[in-house]
Amino acid sequence: MKPNRIFRSTETPFPAVDAVLNYGFAVISDTTSFAVPFGKRVIAALEPYDDIDPNIDYVEDNYVVVDLGRFPLSARKELAQAIKALATDAT
Repeated sequence: MKPNRIFRSTETPFPAVDAVLNYGFAVISDTTSFAVPFGKRVIAALEPYDDIDPNIDYVEDNYVVVDLGRFPLSARKELAQAIKALATDAT
């Protein structure tokens, strides 16, 4: 399995679905008009999973599909740190 990475809206949503399942979040690198529809496709693909509570959020200047079961609102600091580390690894 590849490590988590930043996804583009031009990709198929399934690698981002895998990231949500494995890591609890998938970061989308794009503008609102592209990132939000892509996030909705990821959420639609996660529909069969009853134990995942996906939501589109904006954290650390990135759109993120996040599993609220693994990263509830009270854990936003941990999510922000994970996104920051991911962005640092990408550069």
